[in-house]
Amino acid sequence: ACTMQADPSMAFDRHGRLFYAALCPVFVGFGTADFQIAVATFDRDGSRFVQAVRADPTPPPDQESVRSTDKVNLAVDITGSRHDGNVYVAYLECAGPATMGPCANENESVIHVVRSTDHGKTFSEPAVIVGPEGRFTSFTDLAVAPDGSVYVTFRSSPTAGQRPIWISRSTDGGRTFSPAHLVARFTTFDFEQFQLAGGDAGGNCGDGPFACASGFNLPVFRSFAQ
Repeated sequence: ACTMQADPSMAFDRHGRLFYAALCPVFVGFGTADFQIAVATFDRDGSRFVQAVRADPTPPPDQESVRSTDKVNLAVDITGSRHDGNVYVAYLECAGPATMGPCANENESVIHVVRSTDHGKTFSEPAVIVGPEGRFTSFTDLAVAPDGSVYVTFRSSPTAGQRPIWISRSTDGGRTFSPAHLVARFTTFDFEQFQLAGGDAGGNCGDGPFACASGFNLPVFRSFAQ
């Protein structure tokens, strides 16, 4: 059971169902034993809870402690295409134990995309998108085109100070995705730049006991593809 959630992402279908995806930490004592991807379904325009399921495949017991997930994104096909109603969830799948946090080893990561064709009751085995040259991938974003094609964008590790953005497409309802194509390389505009300039040590800070050393309350923002 999810005692807390992170990285929430949600979308409606054309029939008043709301789908809510999140990273679901599983705790043992004071530590994390696993990070799962959970999807909850609400009907009646999002006013009534229906169900919650695990969207990522349950790994064998001997693999549970050597993999992790992170960075969830959800989209629903509302185009009226032959894939109308499909629920798509993209997330990062990483090597490394969950006890170290979600995707502590992002240098060994791939993107998984799962889909539901029964309104969030069950999810498929993942389609896998591998980063160019096997490099770090993260911060996925999903979009469904008017013809029902599914697009996934993501960032990869920087080269010469430039952060690349990539895109991959599915034309078969999320079953398979094309090799990633480069969209652009750019200089990032991230909140850590301002924290460091103000004397903060980086990471998240804000108000109260989490106040920034610089005295500024900064929103968390990064240069994402969306």
